[in-house]
Amino acid sequence: MEGFFANPRIIALTVFTYFHAWTVVDGGCTVPRKFYRCPLRIFHPCRCTDSTVKGLPGIEVICRHEYTTCNQPGPKPFKSIPILPRDLVVLDLDRNAVNSIRSDDFKGCTSLRSLLLRKNLLATIAADAFSDLANLQHLHLHYNRLQLDDDNSLPSGVLDPLKSLIDLKVHCNIPGKLSKYRKDFFRNKTSLKSITLDSVNNARLPKPEHDIKLKTLSHIELYDILHELGHQFDNWDDVGIKYLGVYSACGSSQQLSEINTDVFNHLPHLEYLDISWNPKLSLMGKIMKALKALSGSKVHILSLKNNGNGSHDIDNLSTAFFNTLKAINLTELYLDGNGIVDLQPTNDLSSYLPHLEVFSMPYNRLFGNIVSVINRTKNMENLRVIDMDKQTRRLTHSDDLTEIRYIRKSSQNDAYINLPPKLREIHLSDAIDFMVATLTKIIINEGPQNISLIDLSRNKFQVLKGPLIFHNPLYSSHQIERLNLSDCSISYICKTLFPSDGNLTIISLDLSKNIELGQFFIGDNKGEIMGNLNHTGIQVLNISMTFTKYLHRNFFKYLKTIRELILSNNALVYWPDSINQLHKLVNLDLSFNKFLQLPSCSTAFLRECAQQNGGLRLDISNNPLLVSCRSLSFLLWILHYPSTITLVNEDRITFEKGTISELPDMIHFVEINCRSEIWAKVAGGMCALMFLATYIAVMVHRNRWTIKFFFVELSRRRKGYESQTNEEDFEYDAFVAYHKDSLTWLVQEMVEHLEGRLTVEPLRLCLHHRDWLPGIPIEENVLSSIKKSRRTVILLTRSFLRSNWCDFEFQMARIHGFDEGQDILVIVQLDDVRDTEMNRTLLNLRKTHTWLERPDPENAEAVGAFWERLRKALKSSSRKPTDCICGHSCKDED
Repeated sequence: MEGFFANPRIIALTVFTYFHAWTVVDGGCTVPRKFYRCPLRIFHPCRCTDSTVKGLPGIEVICRHEYTTCNQPGPKPFKSIPILPRDLVVLDLDRNAVNSIRSDDFKGCTSLRSLLLRKNLLATIAADAFSDLANLQHLHLHYNRLQLDDDNSLPSGVLDPLKSLIDLKVHCNIPGKLSKYRKDFFRNKTSLKSITLDSVNNARLPKPEHDIKLKTLSHIELYDILHELGHQFDNWDDVGIKYLGVYSACGSSQQLSEINTDVFNHLPHLEYLDISWNPKLSLMGKIMKALKALSGSKVHILSLKNNGNGSHDIDNLSTAFFNTLKAINLTELYLDGNGIVDLQPTNDLSSYLPHLEVFSMPYNRLFGNIVSVINRTKNMENLRVIDMDKQTRRLTHSDDLTEIRYIRKSSQNDAYINLPPKLREIHLSDAIDFMVATLTKIIINEGPQNISLIDLSRNKFQVLKGPLIFHNPLYSSHQIERLNLSDCSISYICKTLFPSDGNLTIISLDLSKNIELGQFFIGDNKGEIMGNLNHTGIQVLNISMTFTKYLHRNFFKYLKTIRELILSNNALVYWPDSINQLHKLVNLDLSFNKFLQLPSCSTAFLRECAQQNGGLRLDISNNPLLVSCRSLSFLLWILHYPSTITLVNEDRITFEKGTISELPDMIHFVEINCRSEIWAKVAGGMCALMFLATYIAVMVHRNRWTIKFFFVELSRRRKGYESQTNEEDFEYDAFVAYHKDSLTWLVQEMVEHLEGRLTVEPLRLCLHHRDWLPGIPIEENVLSSIKKSRRTVILLTRSFLRSNWCDFEFQMARIHGFDEGQDILVIVQLDDVRDTEMNRTLLNLRKTHTWLERPDPENAEAVGAFWERLRKALKSSSRKPTDCICGHSCKDED
């Protein structure tokens, strides 16, 4: 407890951590969220994980500058060691700006196993800075500003407490005027296995004696050797060095230019020799001379990367060079970045490298010679890996750049390749001639039955025509575990790319990062693009980052064998129904799209796949998932998805209103809102129905007579009444609508003057009390009387206005006249009716038509004129003939 209270920084960390919530981190472990102090008092979070799952009880803290984010004014690197928890196991502070390590920075951190401080500004370390780090195993201090010859910068004995150290890197600092290697780098390091140092001019490495045992040391790297590699290992004959790396890569003016072949005599156990990044050495010069000393040695891995000054290419790597390698019995050879254009041995390489398993030549200039070089390896029976990535075209003075840029793309680019019999991987990424725009026929005449990887990524094929043919008479079928065609600018795939004979099996196909394929996929509504893949038995298909917006429901129609589908980083908004045809699916990646939700049909399909196939991994992270009533069922599914389904990157599933950890609260909120919304919709629907019903009622009431007329007319026509066509076909000159109070005037006056003895030319009137036949509905009688008569006479009285049947007869006559396009109404006003007693229809008729008013009986001249005018009105032809049936007048309902 004394150590605890004696360190105020630990107390501050404890108090600070206490007030912060716990959070779920990668791997599912729950640890406190710890914040570490940024410069300028800006809180600067690091990534903390529980390392117990890795077998080390404690906390792993990653504070690399690329992971750090200060709120303002922007991301800031650490300038000092932050406050640390005592149970720290791993601390990664790479790429920050730490300039010193103080005495108390690591006090109490007895559990620390790895301290990584690469590429900082570290210039001073306190003498007792590592006093509590007896259990430290990995210390990386390279690429800093430590003055190795200055005790104020790196005190003598500062590394002595690190007795458990396994891995030490202190290269690419400032050696200064050191005349010999520092012994404290080796002293008491009984577990040291690997060390990386800056070279000291013409100095030998410390001799193993006394407190320098070096019994476990097997890996050493020396940087920036001045002039010659020769006497550094004179005292190390008994040290079991298996790996030696010699580089000139720290930017120093000290560069290796000579290799004393005697150096290898002091390293009898050497197995891996790496002489790379030495500008003053060349493959076919001093390196080849030095390699002769390795004849009969245990070296079986040779790395000769990026040697030479790059001013000229190696037109042909000579036969003499390969003869030198022949005596070494190599299993792995790395010749990366040496500007090699071709190999001088033009036939078979197996005689020079009979035991070779890995042949690596990326970052050269093989360009158009790649197929030729590969064919020279066909008899190398032990070769497992060929790496020819990143080849560039060598431009000569005679090259016409304009011609190269605009050269016509040839469609005849057939490739005939012979592969070694046990080859597992071939890497040709960004290596094919950039003028090959169409990848046509690839014929592999010889080779293994099964290949783990064919990598053709990052070439510029644009069109995949094919076919891809394996023709080896030793095998009836062939298998490619992974075929990588990603990032090739592919915009078209022919149906002939993969053979349909079933002799070629492709387990995994990668078409990702071909951004023009998404538009090409849209046009496939028959599943033809991927159709031939069905014959290959494909199980993994990657079409991520193809800018796919839509897939037709038949797109995967023929791909019945797909088990893993990667559709991440596209622009999909809606669930592709074509996925529902992939019943063997066990892994589906839909991350980084634009999904708002997944429909119920998709969740049912995923549940079915998980049950059938023993589980399913689903990644829907980084989509703008919607939180609303419309997506409620999907939200509930995420909260209670089946145990057979595993949500990958669950902590990265985000919603418009929060993260998945807040999902229960969001669902509760949505359910409340949805219930309110349902009632609001019900109430709105009821109001709408009530409004509609009211509107219909008003319209029916306003047009009730029109509707009545329609149904009466329909009834008549269903009974088969015939239509009249001539004026003489009217049985009556007038149908008289009247109230019973007017019956006396009708019989004594109107009938006498128009039909009786007081007229010379009698008319025919239709009267209900005289002409109606019993047994016929009143409505039909009314309409039939109107149709059978040339005119309809309205005897207007106050009693007429109060009678519903009289109003019915008036409305039927008006509507019938409107329907026929004629005025058939003749209104005779018997009473002195005021305007206020009339309805709107009568008022409109009064304003637009001439009425007859009953004359004074004492005025004989007026009486005669009245009947004469009425007779003329009834005799005039003002309508077309129409159907007729005998009818009825108004009937009093009062």
